[in-house]
Amino acid sequence: MEFPRFTFNPKEGIDNPALVITDDPEPDQSPMPRLCQLKRLEGQSFGFYLRMDQRSQGFEIRDVEPWSPAEQSGLRDGDRVLEVNEEYVDNIDFYRSGRSGKKDDSPTSLTMEAISALLDQHRSALATDFRTSFSLLETKFDQVRATVEDQGQRLSSLELISEDLSQRVSELEKACSSLRENNSKLTAKVIDLEGRIRRQNLRILGWLSLLKEDNLPNSSRVCYRPRPVILRLHRYRIKDLLIREARRRGKLDYRGQQIRIVEDYCPEILSQRAEYREVMTELYNRGLKPSLLYPARLHITLSSGEKMWLCSADEARRYVDRLPAVVRKIQSCGLHLFLLVLRREEYEQSLSLGVDLQTLAKASKGDCWLRPRLCHISRHPVHGLGITIVSVEGNKFTTFESQKGQYTVSTMTDGPAEKAGVCTGDKLIWINGAMVSTLTHSTLNRTVKKSGDSVTVLVIDRESESCYVRRKMPILPVVAKCCGLPHTAKTMHLVKGHDGYGFLLRQEKLAGTRRIVHVLREVDVGSPAEGAGMVDGDLLLAVNGKPVESMEHEDIVKKIRQSGDKVILTSISIRGRDFYRELGISPVLTRVKPL
Repeated sequence: MEFPRFTFNPKEGIDNPALVITDDPEPDQSPMPRLCQLKRLEGQSFGFYLRMDQRSQGFEIRDVEPWSPAEQSGLRDGDRVLEVNEEYVDNIDFYRSGRSGKKDDSPTSLTMEAISALLDQHRSALATDFRTSFSLLETKFDQVRATVEDQGQRLSSLELISEDLSQRVSELEKACSSLRENNSKLTAKVIDLEGRIRRQNLRILGWLSLLKEDNLPNSSRVCYRPRPVILRLHRYRIKDLLIREARRRGKLDYRGQQIRIVEDYCPEILSQRAEYREVMTELYNRGLKPSLLYPARLHITLSSGEKMWLCSADEARRYVDRLPAVVRKIQSCGLHLFLLVLRREEYEQSLSLGVDLQTLAKASKGDCWLRPRLCHISRHPVHGLGITIVSVEGNKFTTFESQKGQYTVSTMTDGPAEKAGVCTGDKLIWINGAMVSTLTHSTLNRTVKKSGDSVTVLVIDRESESCYVRRKMPILPVVAKCCGLPHTAKTMHLVKGHDGYGFLLRQEKLAGTRRIVHVLREVDVGSPAEGAGMVDGDLLLAVNGKPVESMEHEDIVKKIRQSGDKVILTSISIRGRDFYRELGISPVLTRVKPL
């Protein structure tokens, strides 16, 4: 019999028999059943046997296996079972049963030997079923294994066939590549041979239509296209002199009929030379002097007198596409231009050594170099501009009234200035078109107050400023990064339609000023101009990337007409032009957005 364990209850005090003055109570002799919780794994037994005692008619625990769930739960040999899963079982009579098919009221004793016999029969039946099922599984497994082996052999044969086919394909590719190379060489040789044969030929167009049909062979044949006359000379130098003279004279007339004298090229060379047509038109429009050399090489004479040779139309197109961006950037810089250059020998040496020129240029500026920022700040109705201008000495600009100097800025968190790109600690270089180094505190104060709803500032951080000072380079808007400027110049790519571009260019005088401007007017609905985003009343800034504000009206019209069926126009609104004019910077300084 087990006694209850000692427990401590703070409300009742210490329940210790040693502290009780009265006599010790008699120990409780009532039995105390134990609750054993058994937990087994899947396929594991509980580890005990249950036997019915013939004398007490109770259920007895026997043969508790070591380390079994029964032993771990505290179950011991000889324990008697009272409840199973909270259900009382001690009064269940396992010796009362009915015989099959017959009603018999006499009690029948079912001994353990009978139970063992029944269990043996059940075990034998289960063993027989297991052996039968296992034999079937073995048969199926043998079939699956045979199928897998067969498939493995097929895969091996397929891999061998695939390797053989791959090798044959590689050989065929090499053969085709060799044939292609040989064909290219032979084609080039044939074209060169045909060109050499035609080297002394002249092609005269339009002259055959002046001759009488009866004097020509096969005059009965209908000719929808005038046939050229091929004239072969003994010396190609004489042919070159005739071609040069024909180009110098331009149009040639014979008996009122215009004729042309051109070189007699083979069709392949004519196709190659035709690919340069658009490129040469663009180069002519930009004032360059392109010419085509035999067989199809582009020769360009720059305005500086330098000459270039481009061997393919794709190379010429890349040069033409890259040239406008550089030219436009130089043309839009206004009065200041900064170029970082290398001597030719140094440039060629860097290329031969594989030096990254961009990294080299960045290293020359310094590790902490960043571009200055040209920021446009809009005044908030409550927070104002969100910026405080402080002198380098540490006093606000309202403290001293006559001293000129340098200023830094302090911004409000999430204020208008900070959102515009200005950071606390930046040095103020320029405000509304004026250098702050030439302004006194009082003048700077008046400038801020007169700025109205917005102000435009040029700022730079301290580290970047030291880089500019070290390089002896002034900090100007032309080298700045534009942040939030309200007006932007736009670039429009126009392709001529059946009725032209669909707009008029007029020369007008702005109201209240003497300035002459070129205005885009009468934009037709559905025209290429409207499709490109042209707005009636905008000012024309550039044609094909070249500024035209200072040009005469007739020269601008002529330049547009010389562009052929395609032209690139850059424009801005009148308010935008006035904005940049007040600041004293070029309107195309901002990022141009093509439409």
